[in-house]
Amino acid sequence: MLEYMRKEGDWSKAKPVHFVALYAWLHEQIYGTAPADLFMGNTTKLSIFACAKLLKDEFAGDKDELVEFMKWCWVREQKKKNRDDWRITWYRQFVARTLLTDYRVARARKVR
Repeated sequence: MLEYMRKEGDWSKAKPVHFVALYAWLHEQIYGTAPADLFMGNTTKLSIFACAKLLKDEFAGDKDELVEFMKWCWVREQKKKNRDDWRITWYRQFVARTLLTDYRVARARKVR
């Protein structure tokens, strides 16, 4: 289902688990490896819960906007690819608000 959503750009039926799967796919595309920390203990459940909260609280349920945010994060990360001291973890993607603030600043600058 993730493959269909990604290729068609139709996220209307996506659930938080699909966005976590998208995160894992993006991580593997950019870093060349699966995000091992996502699959330890109950981290997968925590990341799904965190994604649901982010979607509700920060994007008012707008799934397309969440996808735009994720795309922006990973395009930016790809440009910095050689940086070994920092990477986008599931926590940074769905919980920490630093990336979200940077995204909103970039959007505000683009609008002007």
